[in-house]
Amino acid sequence: MYRSEFLGGLGGATTVAQFGLPQITPSISIALCAPMSGSAKPIGTRLQVGANAAIQYSNELAGSLQRTFALRVYDDQNDAAIARTAASFATGDSSVIATIGHVSSDATLQGINTNYGPQGMPLIVPLSTDDRLTATQYHTIFRLPTKDSFEGQIFARTVLTQYKPKVPYVFVQDADYGADVANGWIAMMESNHVKSLYDQFSYNHADFGAVVDKAMVAQMDYAFLAG
Repeated sequence: MYRSEFLGGLGGATTVAQFGLPQITPSISIALCAPMSGSAKPIGTRLQVGANAAIQYSNELAGSLQRTFALRVYDDQNDAAIARTAASFATGDSSVIATIGHVSSDATLQGINTNYGPQGMPLIVPLSTDDRLTATQYHTIFRLPTKDSFEGQIFARTVLTQYKPKVPYVFVQDADYGADVANGWIAMMESNHVKSLYDQFSYNHADFGAVVDKAMVAQMDYAFLAG
C-alpha cells in the first residue's frame, strides 16, 4: 500500500463517523532507528525514552476523535549496513509517517541515500551534525543539531571577537567528525583576513607530542581542536 493511500484511508475513517457508524481512529506510527544493542546502546536507549515521552504527551492531549501515535523501534546497532536494513523496515511500514534516526553520520547517510530520500520519508536527525546530511538536497530531511561547518564559524567568530589571534592554528583528526568544523573555522577566519594554520593528524594512531611540537614551531597564539 502506498503511504498516500494509507493516509487517505485515515481520512475516510473520520467521514464514516458522520453517518453514525462506530468511530475507529487507528494509531499512526513514528519509527525510531537507533542502536538498541552494541556499544552505542545507551545513546539509543535515551533516544527511545525521549521519543516515548513526546508521543505520550501528544497522545494525552489528543481528543477522542483525534489519531494517536505509536513508536516502532528498529535496532540499527549504529552500523551503516544494518542501518540500511532498519531504514527499509521503517519506510516499508505503511503505518509509519516519519522516522527519527540514526546516531552516526555513516548510518544516517546510508538510510537517506537508499530509503528516506528516494521514498520521501520524513527523517528527523537527532544527533549527527555532518554537513553531508542536508547537502543531499532531499526536502524531507530535518536536522535538529546545527551543521558542523556552522559550528566552526561560530567558534571562529567568538575567538576573533574575544582573543583577536594573529596566528591561529586549527587541528583535526582524520575521523567522521571534525573536517567540516575546521572548514567552517577557516572560512570565517579568512573572511576576517586572518590566515589560520591547519594540521590534520591520525585518529587511530595519534602522536600528540609531534603535533604540538609542529604547532609551537609556527609560534601559534591560539589553538582550536575541531572534533
